[in-house]
Amino acid sequence: MKTKSLMIISRIPKSGMRLIMMGIMGMLKKDIQKIAFFKPLVDDLNQDADMDFFKEYFKLEQNRNSAYALTFDEVKSILSQDKSELIYEKILEKYETLIRDYDFVLCEGMVNWELEELVDFDINFEIAKNLQIPTIELINGQD
Repeated sequence: MKTKSLMIISRIPKSGMRLIMMGIMGMLKKDIQKIAFFKPLVDDLNQDADMDFFKEYFKLEQNRNSAYALTFDEVKSILSQDKSELIYEKILEKYETLIRDYDFVLCEGMVNWELEELVDFDINFEIAKNLQIPTIELINGQD
């Protein structure tokens, strides 16, 4: 079975995730024309440069609203209502739309220690597991 998505995650800031994703996106664009960028969770919608960067640099044919599912504030609000399953439902809904409309979806995990402390687990891995996406985790090779 041919995979239609890949998730890149890192638990540390400045891991080179954007550079790795650029390389992967560049390789994918050679063979696949209809690719989407998806960041299930974003810290701040107005300050997330990756969504705009990938859309413009790789000339992706998707609107900005389809490139993410929830903001950090929305996740905090859902968690405060003790409805964590709603997080995965909203992410799955957006992801399924992208999988249906595009040939491949490249996903970027979110690096946010505050969120991990709130949920007490690696939310990026949980998202990838729920979406059944192959995942690459970047680590700091200097330590």
